[in-house]
Amino acid sequence: MDDAPYYPDWQNDNQVCTNDGFDPEWLEIQRVNYLYKNKEACCKAHFWWRITQCMQNEEFKFYKNGEICDTKIFFEDWESNSPADWTDTTQFDTLDECCVNMFWYDINGCMERSPVMFKFEFCVDIKGLATPPDCQSADEWVNVLEDAINNGVDLDADTEADQALTDANITSIGNVTLTKEKGSTVCGGSLAGEDFINDKTGQAIDIASAAETVTTVCGVITVEDAECTQEDCLREHYQNLTQTISEYVDDGSFKKFLNDRAYSRFPPVPALQKVSAVDGSFTTNNLLLPATITGDQIMKFYHGSDLTTCMEKTFFLETEVPYDSLHECCKVAFHWDVRSCCAKGGGCPELNIDASSVEFFPTWFPDKLCDSKASSSFEAWEVNRFETAEECCNAFFPNQKTECLNQHAV
Repeated sequence: MDDAPYYPDWQNDNQVCTNDGFDPEWLEIQRVNYLYKNKEACCKAHFWWRITQCMQNEEFKFYKNGEICDTKIFFEDWESNSPADWTDTTQFDTLDECCVNMFWYDINGCMERSPVMFKFEFCVDIKGLATPPDCQSADEWVNVLEDAINNGVDLDADTEADQALTDANITSIGNVTLTKEKGSTVCGGSLAGEDFINDKTGQAIDIASAAETVTTVCGVITVEDAECTQEDCLREHYQNLTQTISEYVDDGSFKKFLNDRAYSRFPPVPALQKVSAVDGSFTTNNLLLPATITGDQIMKFYHGSDLTTCMEKTFFLETEVPYDSLHECCKVAFHWDVRSCCAKGGGCPELNIDASSVEFFPTWFPDKLCDSKASSSFEAWEVNRFETAEECCNAFFPNQKTECLNQHAV
């Protein structure tokens, strides 16, 4: 059934769309209803509630597990792994998102209790790899390439449990980019604007002409570290891991696994059966460590429980509006008394107000017509406030200005 090789497979709880070559007999009389050229169309039609698994697009997600936000790659059907609009998801792309939404009452505690994760980008040059003719081909190639990279990553793991804590995600093959949206693969770059399959689908790929071509494949490797809680330890883990993968690529093990996998999977991927990695081409960059480890957390201001000024924190609920500066927050949340908000919140350079700022106000006492106190001690109803004694004297005691100023000077 080469013209439309994908069909839904419900046997043995597989629940995937396959093109394994072993088309069951019932398909002969159900070609119109159950055969597809398009894997994505098959998954959406028959397994829309688990399209991520059907498309083999699983990736690290955070979820609430007891009192922590934990991570894993493979989720069961019942674990809200659906892109359907009416299905509430419990999965998050980052630890921050998970802690903010699942532990809004104890965000910092959640961040401290939960596993540490880091990411880094990688690239490797592949010799003999043709350009994917459509997004479906790119999707199939990515599955094989990710298996090969993950096999090298696993060599650095001490146990099978450790192997489950790493995952590679291919983001580009040459000038074709790939992203995962709502469980499906979306291609950009040279395939931007193309459907999942196009008019080139089904055409034989000219593998021979690509024999001397070198194509750069790039992606991101995500690692959960169950032991390290310090930056030095995480950087050492990263260095050991990258060294292991570099040796795996250079000694030919990557080529062997990649070629074998391209032969053994269903359907086989001829475009990857004879390719090889260029020695020394595996590179990494942009190591991303958790901000809670590096101390690079970005504090922002918001209108919280303090009724006199804006508060600061790093993580926010969807219902909370963060502001880059105290001044911005005060203008919105305490617009009736921005100066007090700024003074009590630590200062606003925009208004030349800091925590030690003082302001002047009229008292009408004969011995001190204008007095001063800390800006942060003013109440909202105290609206007659001035930055200098002269401004206060001019405003309320113009006929006694000299006396007013001398009183303050004394």
